[in-house]
Amino acid sequence: MSVGSDGRIGEALNPPASAGAPEVTSLEGGSLLGPSTLLPASRDTGSILAQTLGADAGQSFMIDVEHAPQSIVDLEAAANYLEQRANVARGLANISPPGVDGVSLNAVKEIGKWAADSGTNNLAATLLAGAQQLRTLAAKLREDLQAYLQVDQLDLPSEASGGLDE
Repeated sequence: MSVGSDGRIGEALNPPASAGAPEVTSLEGGSLLGPSTLLPASRDTGSILAQTLGADAGQSFMIDVEHAPQSIVDLEAAANYLEQRANVARGLANISPPGVDGVSLNAVKEIGKWAADSGTNNLAATLLAGAQQLRTLAAKLREDLQAYLQVDQLDLPSEASGGLDE
C-alpha cells in the first residue's frame, strides 16, 4: 500500500507521477502495508480484487482511509443481502404449481431447478458465491487497514450506508 499526498492509501504498482504517491518499482509479489510491512500478494486486497474482478482490477487503486471502515460495513451488509436473496431463491424450489396441467407442472420444475438445484449453476449458489467474495474482500480490507493503521481493532460504523432493500 502507498500513501498519497491526499492521505489515501492504496496499491501503487508504478502509478503515474501525477497520482501523488511515491513510485514503487517492485513489491516482489506483495503489497506494502505501512512503512515497512510486506504482505504476500495472495493475501492483499489488490489480489482479492484481481481474483474477483479480473487480472487488471487490482493493479492500481486508492482507498480513502476515512471511508474504508464504512466500506467494510457496506461490503458485509451487501454479503448479508445476497445471502438473504439466496434463501428466497431456495424457496422457489418449493413453490406449488398454479394448476395441474403439464405446462404449470413443468414451469414449477424448471423454476426450482434454475433457482436451487443441487449443482453450482443455479441462482442460490451464484448468490452465495457472490456473498462469499464480498465477505473475503471485506475481511482483507479490514486486515490491510488494521495493518496500515497499526491497530488491533477498527472503529467501524454501526450501520451500513443503505441502498439495499433489507
